Amino acid sequence: MHKKYNCQYRKSRCQSVFNEWLDFINQMKSVILIIFTKKLLCIVAMALCSWFHLSAQLKGRVLDAQTNTSLAGVNIYFTPHKGLTVTNTDGDYILPELALQNSADSICFSYIGYFTQKLSKQNLQDNNYLVLLAPSTQKLGEITVDGKMPLLKSFVGFEKMASMLRGLSSFGSTLHDGKLYVTGGDTGFIIR
Repeated sequence: MHKKYNCQYRKSRCQSVFNEWLDFINQMKSVILIIFTKKLLCIVAMALCSWFHLSAQLKGRVLDAQTNTSLAGVNIYFTPHKGLTVTNTDGDYILPELALQNSADSICFSYIGYFTQKLSKQNLQDNNYLVLLAPSTQKLGEITVDGKMPLLKSFVGFEKMASMLRGLSSFGSTLHDGKLYVTGGDTGFIIR
């Protein structure tokens, strides 16, 4: 009877431990499911935010009006000279949609050697955000170059030192921070 009781006790104890583990695993499944769901929602939210951000941007290009080559480094700003952006090496620019909400705003495109162009949001849309800048040529006055101007000479100040005593086998000096350091000579001879 003692063995039978012991086996039943072990069996019931094993079943209870197994059931506890099963409950624990089920609880962990629900916790893992909640964590996975939250992470998935965060990923979806971030993807939507970046998609909305990208869709809320206006992309365009700035070209030379005569040669149709792209212009890199064109300054793009609002009329009261509020900085906005600069074109990249391919002449492409990206404007945030929020910056163009007011239809009365105009955007200026300026580049050295070209006429500055002032466009409204409607003008940009009509031209598919393609901007053509015309080169500006300026006539300069006459320049005279005179080659007789004397060259500038650098002057290093110095003080004449007292003459050295005869019998030195070698001599060297170094100028450092405005002080002259003399090295060399005979080991038995000291200059003070």
